[in-house]
Amino acid sequence: MGNWLVPWHQDTALPLEERRDAPGWGPWSVKSGITYAHAPARALARVVALRLHLDDSRSDNGPLRVIPGTHRLRVLTDADIDEVVQRTSPVRVSKAQSL
Repeated sequence: MGNWLVPWHQDTALPLEERRDAPGWGPWSVKSGITYAHAPARALARVVALRLHLDDSRSDNGPLRVIPGTHRLRVLTDADIDEVVQRTSPVRVSKAQSL
């Protein structure tokens, strides 16, 4: 299985049961038949995210990297993310750490 580089980002798109246009939501997309919208910060603050690794996650195959504390920040611009990355050390989440 191959892997690819994913730049630093915040996951702001949420899967939704259906599209309901509302202020702050969007842009919208459909992936594999599931409707997604980028959510406003007020909605993201109420979300609990869980990630489950089914494959081995090693340093050579692109483990999840997390910048600690960023879940407490607002939705960041790309420039804001670059600034946070420069002053904070990422944490690699491996299979052993996540179990």
